[in-house]
Amino acid sequence: PATFDATSQPGDAVADPDASLRWWRAEFNLDKSALADPRPWAVEVGGLSKGFLWVNGHGLGRYWQDPARDARQARYTRHPHLVNTGYEAPTQRFYPIPTDWLINGRNTILVFEEQAGSPDGFRVLRRT
Repeated sequence: PATFDATSQPGDAVADPDASLRWWRAEFNLDKSALADPRPWAVEVGGLSKGFLWVNGHGLGRYWQDPARDARQARYTRHPHLVNTGYEAPTQRFYPIPTDWLINGRNTILVFEEQAGSPDGFRVLRRT
């Protein structure tokens, strides 16, 4: 499992727990058998709110847990990475990780959080 630590980046004095802009970093290990499994990998961002993700130095993209105001307005209800979670729930739940970005051994996730969210509930998982 990935365990996050607040981290300072060059130019930051200290990772301030009350600041809205935060950097988080986590590491997790994978072995050859996990990488050989053909099921796709994804992250679930948990309590993070809005920001950017990197996996092993690759930009995975932005996440924004903007709650859906009306589930009937969801346009992509059959897409495998979008889950129609209903009223006031995030519009996207899973963010896919390309398998070729993952390595045997230690993998690193870096998070830039813009709205003081917390990585509680963040997890790397296999999609079925």
